[in-house]
Amino acid sequence: TVTACDSYTWHGTAYTASSNTATFTETNAAGCDSVVTLNLTVNYSTLDSLDVAICDSYEWEGHVYDESGIYTYQTTTIAGCDSIIVVNLTVNHSVEVTVNDTADNSYSWNGTTYTESGTYQWQGTTDAGCDSTVTLILVINNVGIDRVDDAALNVKVYPNPTSGWLNIDADNVLSVEVYDQVGHLVATYEKTNRIDLSGMPAGGYIIKIHLDRGLSVRRVIVK
Repeated sequence: TVTACDSYTWHGTAYTASSNTATFTETNAAGCDSVVTLNLTVNYSTLDSLDVAICDSYEWEGHVYDESGIYTYQTTTIAGCDSIIVVNLTVNHSVEVTVNDTADNSYSWNGTTYTESGTYQWQGTTDAGCDSTVTLILVINNVGIDRVDDAALNVKVYPNPTSGWLNIDADNVLSVEVYDQVGHLVATYEKTNRIDLSGMPAGGYIIKIHLDRGLSVRRVIVK
């Protein structure tokens, strides 16, 4: 009587299923036939695969995993055969972002208009369903929203804030330069009174308008 895992080899033959019909004949000491019958029980090893998608980390069999990958755990079945579990793990991460921005008079963000400087927070979820937290550190400048200096040039820009075209009310515009909040030049326009800001990320920008009679600087909000 034999119990085995997966297969059992007996007198040159491999058996992969339980059976009580296999026999082997030899001779005993007196030269007579001796017949041996094999009562075989075959138990099987197991291999299971799991697909798991989770946020940030996954605790499994005493280990914490925080990176995507293929992980294997081996144990035994009740019958004592190998039991292997493979986890195809996808770890998506929560997002925490801090944004620094300035605005004149008011600032619109996620459906709310802010008129005072402060730290504001928005919480949502990423495309993968994990937490997404955005912290806005906002500075509000309480000045006219369309002008920051050079009142004598009498230049106006509108609409401000804008989500697309910005009109420049001035004569003899030579060129227009657009700078982001950290001072990088992001766009230049030549001899035009209308510029398209629709491709710009939302936030504050500095517009330098070069005229034949001087330089006008304006702060513009793209929403």
